[in-house]
Amino acid sequence: MLKHLQKRHQEEKGFTLIELMVVVLIMGILMAIAIPTFLSTRGSANDASAKSNATNAFTNEKSYYASNQLFEAATTTSDNGPSLDSTLPWGDPNTTEGTVAAYTDSTNQDLLVVASSKSGNCFYIADEETNGGSGAASIGYAEDTSANGACPVPGSGWSLSSATFTSGTAAGHSTALGTTLPSTFYSSWS
Repeated sequence: MLKHLQKRHQEEKGFTLIELMVVVLIMGILMAIAIPTFLSTRGSANDASAKSNATNAFTNEKSYYASNQLFEAATTTSDNGPSLDSTLPWGDPNTTEGTVAAYTDSTNQDLLVVASSKSGNCFYIADEETNGGSGAASIGYAEDTSANGACPVPGSGWSLSSATFTSGTAAGHSTALGTTLPSTFYSSWS
């Protein structure tokens, strides 16, 4: 009997169909659990990258303002973006995901930094140095998770003159920005 089993075992090569189906089933279950987790983590990482790009662009703008008492518009890699920070992905966040741009008003005293995430979300930092002539800066943060990759940006003639961004409380933006930007800015991102 033992010789017969040993001979049969030596003749068998490979796995049975049932064994292969069980392995495929287990792999399918593991992938069903892992793929959504991976996609969620990737989306969060893309959002964190966009927030980081916006923060870095904003920091560079504040540094520039401290030296020149003006903000500098930086919307593409061919204008002022590289002079502020050549490592940032400057571009038009309204048309290209994963880019950042800085918009200034006509007096270069108000700043709006717009960053788009590769996950389709938009992040904004607004800074008003004039604040109605008082000279006190106010900063606001906003995010738009419904933009689907096209981040609204301000048109010509925009300003933050009627907006206020105070700690912890939401404030509406200036009507000069129109309805294309988030209507609420906060003291930090959520």
